[in-house]
Amino acid sequence: MYPPGSSFKIITSTVALETFTNAETVRFECKRLPDGRVGNYVRGWGKPIRDDLLDKEPHGSTDLAKELIFSRNAYAILIENGRYGGRSAAPAAAEIADAAVELGLIGRE
Repeated sequence: MYPPGSSFKIITSTVALETFTNAETVRFECKRLPDGRVGNYVRGWGKPIRDDLLDKEPHGSTDLAKELIFSRNAYAILIENGRYGGRSAAPAAAEIADAAVELGLIGRE
């Protein structure tokens, strides 16, 4: 599994804003991992989600706005996999794909 592409994080965040009433206030902790990189663990993943190699200091508690600024992988995966705001229902893959089509990033087959 590869980290989400930065351009696609905009789509994921857009779907989160449309899907979750608390999307702007959900917080997520960016911390130093045992290997020295920054990121965090996301429930359901067997290994930590790391942010950019150039990120040397953890960003601490972040929200959706900071996620977009820092382009954080763990936060985007948190949204995509339904562990967002304590809810188990994620924006379905179809909703994310529909948003990408609406924004003109991908074509519909």
